[in-house]
Amino acid sequence: MARMGLSLPPGPRGLPIVGNLFDIPTSNEWVVYRDWGNMYNSSLVCVSTYGLHTVIVNSARAAHELFERRSALYSDRPAMTALRLIGIDTWNLGILRYGSAWRVQRKMFHEQFRPEVLAKYELHQEKAVHAFLRMMATISGSAVDMNHFRTNIRHLTGTIIMRIAYGVEIQGENTPYLLMLEKAVAAMNEATKFSGIILDLFPFLQKMPPWFPGAEFKSAEFKSYAKKVRPEVGEAVKNKPWDDFIADVEITGDSQNRHASIAGQLLKKHGDDPALLDAVKATVGVMYVAGADTTVSALSSFFMAMILYPDAQRKAQKELDDVLRGVLPTLSSHDDLPYITALVKEIFRWHPVTALGVAHALTTDDVYENMFIPAGTTVIGNVWAILHDPALFPDPETFNPAHFISTDDGGTYPAEECTKGEPPFPEAAFGFGRRVCLGRLLAKNSVWLTVASVLSMFDISPAKDENGTDIPVVETWESGMIGFPGPFKCVIKPRSQKALETIVATAADASGK
Repeated sequence: MARMGLSLPPGPRGLPIVGNLFDIPTSNEWVVYRDWGNMYNSSLVCVSTYGLHTVIVNSARAAHELFERRSALYSDRPAMTALRLIGIDTWNLGILRYGSAWRVQRKMFHEQFRPEVLAKYELHQEKAVHAFLRMMATISGSAVDMNHFRTNIRHLTGTIIMRIAYGVEIQGENTPYLLMLEKAVAAMNEATKFSGIILDLFPFLQKMPPWFPGAEFKSAEFKSYAKKVRPEVGEAVKNKPWDDFIADVEITGDSQNRHASIAGQLLKKHGDDPALLDAVKATVGVMYVAGADTTVSALSSFFMAMILYPDAQRKAQKELDDVLRGVLPTLSSHDDLPYITALVKEIFRWHPVTALGVAHALTTDDVYENMFIPAGTTVIGNVWAILHDPALFPDPETFNPAHFISTDDGGTYPAEECTKGEPPFPEAAFGFGRRVCLGRLLAKNSVWLTVASVLSMFDISPAKDENGTDIPVVETWESGMIGFPGPFKCVIKPRSQKALETIVATAADASGK
């Protein structure tokens, strides 16, 4: 398809040679891109750098048309030099280039994450959440620094995913698997910040002197960092848990936990085919990396939201009390707790785990609403902007579960857009088209069960200063492939003596299972 006299999508006017180098934001990028869309009255905006184009998609309508209806054109990933430097670009399903290796791995992943397969692990999810509640009871009443508390959340999510993926029972917070996971996510976030993506926006920067803007990414300091972390977060993330799994199976023989895991199922099905071994290891490794910290991000947002919006917390607790009457929830309680479900949807909408998703790459020239998009363009879905559309979510930057309650039931979501009276899940939070996150059902279930369980047993409130005054919580968000709330403190306390007794009793239940 030729340009046919059409223009690229609108965007800031660039400078000679470097184009929009100095226009690209280095923080709160999702807000800047949304504002550009409003400024130019366009659902697509474009920045061009050294002849390379990046198009940002700011509306659900455009995202559906490009990523869903034209998915054959928009399912590739762009080159990600920074991720290559840390060694995860050749096996991670989320960033693999579109092709045969991706298809093989995606098929394996999809087979193991069907609802009927995940249902087998629900009891384990409940056990892990109950252990999390018991940990929370031990820190009752003291000010909790979320940066430190996130380690406990990571232990919860790591416990769930490692048991499902490899059949491993995680014991302590400093388990090597969790430490490796933390380092891997930190490295991916560094690689996908401005200092990382600039290598692909301006390939020549890789050969520029350190004083040139952006070239500091190639400085001795970063090269030393990449060299250091690559052995720990590259192939090792895929290989070490798998090698430990194989060694344990060989030692213990028919280990029920190991063989019931996804790794066990894939080994049983594909273990005799050496050509598929790497795909099997990669499939389980991706579950380990992607499945854990995305949930950590969502649950971190939950704790922040409960402090900033106490009315939502109180409404959720009232529903839990009215329906469950002091009993801990299970996933089978889902349909009886519509406000909790709305609150969980709002968590994923309010601060999406990946505010800009993972970039797509266009493989063939395309035209959208008289705007020309050349082949090779990097195309970014602005998840945050899509889920902050005021036409669908009034006052979108406010956390309000009513955003996912039908207008027929007193909420703000248009009744005509609901299915059987229920607003849809904000699926954009999990990506688009053929590159949508295949583990989203596990993430939804884990967050729902944790949120319902925590609110049924605990009150979450602001921390106090030495004068007894609430310490303000500033709503900030970090950039990176997986975003997290900025630093804040809170106080977590059991809601009553009966709640504490219920929490403690789960230890006996766990030992008997």
